[in-house]
Parts: sequence; C-alpha cells; structure tokens
Amino acid sequence: NQVLALKKLSEWSKNSITTAKDIINSIDDEVRNLESNQALDLINSEVKVGFISTSIPIIIFTTAALITVYAILQRKRRKSKIVEIEPNLLEVMRKRSAIATLDTKTRKTKARKKSR
Repeated sequence: NQVLALKKLSEWSKNSITTAKDIINSIDDEVRNLESNQALDLINSEVKVGFISTSIPIIIFTTAALITVYAILQRKRRKSKIVEIEPNLLEVMRKRSAIATLDTKTRKTKARKKSR
C-alpha cells in the first residue's frame, strides 16, 4: 500500500510540475505580448513639440543628425585653425627638422667609423 501511495504521489508531483511549467510559460508569453504592445504604442505615439506633432523615432533621428552635423562642422573648424600657420614659423620648423636629420646622419656615420 505504501509503495502504491508513493507511486501515486510521484505521478501527482510530476503532473503538478509540468502544469506549473505550462502556467509559467503562458504567463511569460502574455508578459512578452504586453511589453511588445506597449513598446509599439510608445513608438507610434505622437509627441507635441511646440506646434509640431511628431513621433518619438523621428525626434531621435533628427536630434542624432543635428548632433552629427554639428560635430563635423566643429572638426572642420578645428582643422582649418591648425592649417593657418605663419610662414616664418613654418620655416623655423623646417630648419629644425633638417638639423635633426643631419644630426642623426652624422651620428650614424660616426658609429659606423667607430665600429670599423
């Protein structure tokens, strides 16, 4: 009798576990459906900015585009300032680089003569 009772209890617990899993899965499905519906409602909803009524994705895209254009213009402005170097300063920089290359060449030739 005890063995039969344990078998029935085991079957009942297995059935209750599968039923609980099914219930949890159905609740998860309902929550996903509800979340997706809410997300779609949020995306499709219109926002009124001043006298303009538009959707949220359009506002986000427009803002991102404006920020990108502003960043590009700022970068171009910075580059144009860098290019504006005085001619005298440019000559001094060229002379220094020429002297530096001559120094490295003379060092290399001196090192070669010492190694021989």
